[in-house]
Amino acid sequence: MAEASAAGQGLWMLGVVHRDPEGEARLLSWLRRLAPQAVGLELSMPSVKLRRERGEALRAKLAASLRHCLRGDLADAVEAGGRPPGVAGDLAAALEVPFELLAAEAWARQSGAALELLDDPVPAAQAVSLLEGELLEAPNVALLLEQEAKVGRAFDPIFEQYALARRYFADPGLFRYHFGTSEAEAMAARDAYVAEGLSRLCERHGCVVYVAGWEHLVDGGLKTIWPAFKEPSTAPGTGRAQRRLVNADPADEP
Repeated sequence: MAEASAAGQGLWMLGVVHRDPEGEARLLSWLRRLAPQAVGLELSMPSVKLRRERGEALRAKLAASLRHCLRGDLADAVEAGGRPPGVAGDLAAALEVPFELLAAEAWARQSGAALELLDDPVPAAQAVSLLEGELLEAPNVALLLEQEAKVGRAFDPIFEQYALARRYFADPGLFRYHFGTSEAEAMAARDAYVAEGLSRLCERHGCVVYVAGWEHLVDGGLKTIWPAFKEPSTAPGTGRAQRRLVNADPADEP
């Protein structure tokens, strides 16, 4: 980890695994250490609004679909506000207010830092439509449970995402094979949108933290946001950007 004197200046890009149950505490620890004057998030208003206004109703829909699939045990856990093992827990987690927002809001209240949602609202609105539509319907939930059963174990997306993140951060050349062409193009378009807002945020504040899914911070030949900011000339007023993966307490970082 950089010395404490590095806090209070520059652009820091923190890669996270979305829906990490320990993510809020981990991210807040980083924010307190870096003490940014502004935080930008890979989130948009449509996605936040859905989870805050419709999260409970969608959780009830998921529980009903699980009961339809004769998985009352999983439905009980979802109705109790928990995350059952495997894909059912991942679906439940997708309905929660993102931990990135909760941690950033806590830091903003504590420090007075600015907080901005930087993601493109158009694809976010499409994702909202999917969540409100077919994703939680009983036939789709049944299919996901069937696929999980064929693997022979409960799917652990958080563990597997951290494993992928560490692999690609260490060997970014492999990352070009992680996405299909259409996925890579969609991510490039989103990151280009975010880059404009992040540049403006950097121009207004001396120390900025940008928090995004780890995939956006891999320099593997794809047009992610990290290559656009790793050189000093592209991060106005910040010098060279720094990048970290938020999978441990910042005090443990080298």
